[in-house]
Amino acid sequence: MKPKVYIDGKEGTTGLQIYDRLASRDDIELLLIDETKRKDPDERKKLINAADITFLCLPDAAAKEAVSFVEKDSARIIDASTAHRTAPGWAYGIPELSDMHKDAVVHAKFTANPGCHASGFVIPVYPLVASGMIPKETPLTVFSLTGYSGGGKKMIADAFSMTLECEKKGTEPCMECHSCKQALGKNQPDIIYLQHEKPNTISVDDIRSQINNDIGVKPYSSPYKVYIVDEAEKMNVQAQNALLKTIEEPPAYAVILLLTNNAEIFLPTILSRCVRLSLKAVPDEKIKAYLMKNYEVPDYKADVCVAFAQGNVGKAIELAESEDFNEIKNSALQLIKRLDDIELYEMTEAVKQISNYKLKINDYFDLIMIWYRDVLLYKATADVNKLIFKEEVYEIKKEASRSSYGGIENILEALEKAKIRLNANVNFDLVIELLLLTIKEN
Repeated sequence: MKPKVYIDGKEGTTGLQIYDRLASRDDIELLLIDETKRKDPDERKKLINAADITFLCLPDAAAKEAVSFVEKDSARIIDASTAHRTAPGWAYGIPELSDMHKDAVVHAKFTANPGCHASGFVIPVYPLVASGMIPKETPLTVFSLTGYSGGGKKMIADAFSMTLECEKKGTEPCMECHSCKQALGKNQPDIIYLQHEKPNTISVDDIRSQINNDIGVKPYSSPYKVYIVDEAEKMNVQAQNALLKTIEEPPAYAVILLLTNNAEIFLPTILSRCVRLSLKAVPDEKIKAYLMKNYEVPDYKADVCVAFAQGNVGKAIELAESEDFNEIKNSALQLIKRLDDIELYEMTEAVKQISNYKLKINDYFDLIMIWYRDVLLYKATADVNKLIFKEEVYEIKKEASRSSYGGIENILEALEKAKIRLNANVNFDLVIELLLLTIKEN
């Protein structure tokens, strides 16, 4: 009999990734909850006790609730939340640490996922501390910025560097002193941007020639010497090891900023010497104002870009300047507006139209979701000012008068299901055809 696996919280990011990895396997049986009952505690309890292994991909409070549902002695729980990482009776989920840890995980009823940051540090450091090669009290530090591409890492690094070197010694750059003016012109001699010839690799020679061999030279005219390594995740292992020797004992005047979209690619020895700053999303109204002022983006277009960017300034700018995005938006809206008039025999052509954007299908779906968000909002409030697609107000009004609240809800749920199905490698054409039929029926 195949082991039964249930993912409690399959609809979230972690749950979807686990589902995506397990769905194609034929040596296990995945237990799936009815979409209408996924928050029903009784239904969840039934599946948790029917399963041999349950993954908890839930907020902490919900994860604790799920554990309270366990009645079957043989039921095993793997918790991806932070709720049980140091809880008594839970195995710490890094079997690679030692035979003792492996045995604990193999036989544990409850196993806690320690998290990516902890894993990246603990796995290489534990054996070194256990053997006495690294004293337990050893302090380890360097600066690192992490965030989404376009999230503002480089802008913050520039501002931080300028502030450090500013002759007025304030909490932000004055923009008037000689150092600030040099920095604005990218010719401040003590603010060094690492360059690399290979587009996808920062080599050991790049690190040695531009940082290691230079860092011993005192600042030219400023109190600090700042090295900014953009796209630091492109450092190969040899480059990281070369940098490690420098950041272990840098001069007091040296500051090294590693800007990356993926800090987890760094060697644990690098990460352990970093002070990490994760960038948060920028408020929508600030991004909108920025686009309109600096890129002369019309109000209605800025709203769409902001809705998609989700707090990422760089992405908003990219969308505002992207002809591809405009093409996808126009295609999606055109199809939705004429879908009522499409006969069933014409559905194949509509599916073919969408398939042109297969590589951007999530953007395509999100545009449709924003459209129906506008329809729902107008239906509930009749407030045109709150719409994202303000230029489509006539069509939105017409759709709002025709659609029911239940129908709109069905469409939005169908869009989410379509995303899940495509992530699970269900046939693309079938998923799209079912989605269009659902939209058409509602």
